[in-house]
Amino acid sequence: MYICNMKKISKNTVFITPVRPTERKFILDSMIASFRIEGIFIPEAKVQAIYARVNEKLKK
Repeated sequence: MYICNMKKISKNTVFITPVRPTERKFILDSMIASFRIEGIFIPEAKVQAIYARVNEKLKK
């Protein structure tokens, strides 16, 4: 799972720009809020695990 901004799409190639951690956290929190509005509950521990995994993958 990657959280990033799509910058440009050219000939089936997507160029992405990394999002700062504060923006990434806001995006993740917004997704979780929308899931809860739809009645889908995600435990906080799982949310933190996903956030940590995203941060690790984006560091590589």
